[in-house]
Amino acid sequence: MGFWEEQAKKHASQSDQPDQNRGKNPSYPKLAVVLITAVALFLFVTYGPLRGSSPATSVTLSSATQAIAAHHVASAVVDDQSQLLTLHLKNGTVEQTPFPYTYGTTLTKDLLASGAKVSASAAQGQNILISLLQLSFPVILIIAFLLYFMRKHGGLGVTRFSSGKDSAVKVPSTRFTDIAGSPEVVRELEEVVEFLHNPTRFTAAGARLPHGFLLVGPPGTGKTLLAQAVAGEAGVPFFALAGSDFVEAYVGVGAARVRTVFEKAKKAGRAIIFIDEIDAIGRSRSSGPTNAGQQEHENTLIALLSEMQGFSNHQIIILAATNRPDVLDRALTRPGRFDRTIEVPAPDRKARLDILRLHARGLRMDDAVNLESLARRTVGMTGADLSQLLNEAALESARRQESAISPGAVEAAYRVTTIGRERRSAALSEKDQRITAYHEAGHAVAALLLPDVENPVSVSIIPTGRAGGVTWMGGRDDNYSTKSQLLQELVVMLGGRAGEMCLLNGDFTQGAASDLKAATDQCTNMITRFGMGKSGMAVLEAGSHPFETMSKEVKAEVNEMIAEAFDRAKSLLRQHSGLHGEVATALLEREELSEQELCAIAERWLNDPVSKTADTGILSTQEAARN
Repeated sequence: MGFWEEQAKKHASQSDQPDQNRGKNPSYPKLAVVLITAVALFLFVTYGPLRGSSPATSVTLSSATQAIAAHHVASAVVDDQSQLLTLHLKNGTVEQTPFPYTYGTTLTKDLLASGAKVSASAAQGQNILISLLQLSFPVILIIAFLLYFMRKHGGLGVTRFSSGKDSAVKVPSTRFTDIAGSPEVVRELEEVVEFLHNPTRFTAAGARLPHGFLLVGPPGTGKTLLAQAVAGEAGVPFFALAGSDFVEAYVGVGAARVRTVFEKAKKAGRAIIFIDEIDAIGRSRSSGPTNAGQQEHENTLIALLSEMQGFSNHQIIILAATNRPDVLDRALTRPGRFDRTIEVPAPDRKARLDILRLHARGLRMDDAVNLESLARRTVGMTGADLSQLLNEAALESARRQESAISPGAVEAAYRVTTIGRERRSAALSEKDQRITAYHEAGHAVAALLLPDVENPVSVSIIPTGRAGGVTWMGGRDDNYSTKSQLLQELVVMLGGRAGEMCLLNGDFTQGAASDLKAATDQCTNMITRFGMGKSGMAVLEAGSHPFETMSKEVKAEVNEMIAEAFDRAKSLLRQHSGLHGEVATALLEREELSEQELCAIAERWLNDPVSKTADTGILSTQEAARN
């Protein structure tokens, strides 16, 4: 065990002791006894001692008046204060009944007329002290309970905060070796560990230690895991919070919570404070009129800025994570607060392969599972997505009662995590199956024949999620795409509708709706953002005045670009109609084709002179003439 881990454990044991004694503090039972006694005294003063030594029978007012009229009453007590009539009958029984306000005078006259002995209690004003006590006691009681909870939990509304994540936990067990796919980020964070282990190495040269590091990246890229690994490698207490933990409706609570966590970190000496979702409290402040909620938000932000400026003598590093760095206040990201911004991007292909191998360590994987192929297909997935994919594969293997995760289970898990579960029970007509087969074959053949497009990994006509069939394209991790590449991708997107027209003699279905939307989005970006259109290189953003003025021209150019790509897709499938038909037939027979099977069909067809020149009759003469 390292020196810093020993110090952290010693600090944790010391910080836990006050929490244990807090629950045993004898002042809390005493306070509870005082409150109970006060309540009892209030009830006694208000309602007085129990009256009457003999039990009384409750009767109706009409029954009591009949007894008075019949001269059965020996004596009576008329209490105007509590509006209660007590009758002592001549047979020895006692009856009681309430009477309406101001009816006591009538009852007294009737009792006196019947010859009964009457004792009456006239309504009179209460003692001024008792009246004040009755009015103020509920308020005093509420204040006493609030003070009790504030004393016990360290402040109003801070129960969840002070008893939960902000307390210094044990040194996290996570290490940098538990993280894959972020070597550059890890190397940069290793310097944070060095700041905490050997600060004199930097201060001896006059350097100022950084205060904060801002981790920026999309959700699921492992920002929290990286922060835990820094604390684990440094062997220091780890204070983990979310930005939403500081947000409350009560005025001043957020700022108080900020001060509380920094005070605890200062007592630890060396510590890591991690604030996830810091944009919840770090948004830019408004210059216009503010309401109470905005004012509380700004007070919390000001408290955070003040605390970050004031711990130069403490070896405390603040790590924060966000996926919205554009909304953060500039005072928060300036040097002296968050000195560095560390990008945590979505992993590339090599990083995805490393992450898959890391998560596969604890799983029983079949030797036939190809993680490299899976990494190629999962472009855009984060570490959390990849972990979920392998976990879903393990669940699928359990459903299939397999002893190890098979390639089929991985394939099913990939489909579930991307577009949904297969719907093999869906009843499809033969016509729908043929249309789906030719649609998906159109995508696949166009991708196989175009040089700048990745080959399809697999093609399926099994209904999956909302889709009737799926063509899984191989991913590409290139940072840049040329105009010719993007145009060829458009041809592949429109290959589905072109494939339908090959089958239906120029007719088509609504099955290409999602393809058309994707094609429209890509063309719009090419024209308005990438400067790849005929209208010039000016960037036109939606909502801006030039864009609104030129929207008709942009729409016309988008339609033209899509039409050109569609004509190319039809020409490509017409030229290779035999290959298109063979892929569609194979899909109808097997429902699913892998990349190897698709490449084998394409290679056999393109290298066979007989097959290459054969006319499969998919396109009619009229269709060929029309197109």
